[in-house]
Amino acid sequence: MSNLNEKVSYLEGYLEGLSVDKETKEGKAIMAILDVLEEIADEVEELKDDMEELEDYVEDLDEDLEELENQLDHDEDLDDFEDDFDEDEEDFEYCEVDCPECGEEICFDAAIVDSEDLVEVVCPECEAVVYVNDGNWDDVLKGQEDEDKEEAPCDDPGCCCHDEDK
Repeated sequence: MSNLNEKVSYLEGYLEGLSVDKETKEGKAIMAILDVLEEIADEVEELKDDMEELEDYVEDLDEDLEELENQLDHDEDLDDFEDDFDEDEEDFEYCEVDCPECGEEICFDAAIVDSEDLVEVVCPECEAVVYVNDGNWDDVLKGQEDEDKEEAPCDDPGCCCHDEDK
């Protein structure tokens, strides 16, 4: 009798054979204990089933992992890959600039600076242009000043709407 449920059933039969009176305090206590034992036995049986299922799953994962390791030819290919990764990591450089509008720190690939294509780096917070790869920061700032001037209601540089430009 290795199964807990079988042992609990045996005890139930044994108690019935002893003619335990289920109406007495002692009889009620014994029957309640048997009910609890039966629930515990059921839970343990479910846990055993779950554990066996998990063991099978882990074994399958282990087999799959072993297969992948064999495919990678762990000794040669993985070492070459790690060397390549380390070299690529050292080559990566980035630039940091602060957005002139909101002050957000912006990082971008340094290769943009040398790119032959026209590339604008835009602040993700306020969408202001923080860098244009033509090598001239003054054009970006001048463009922002021109936008500010276009918003002025008049052409008189001495009036109050131009005071903030001074």
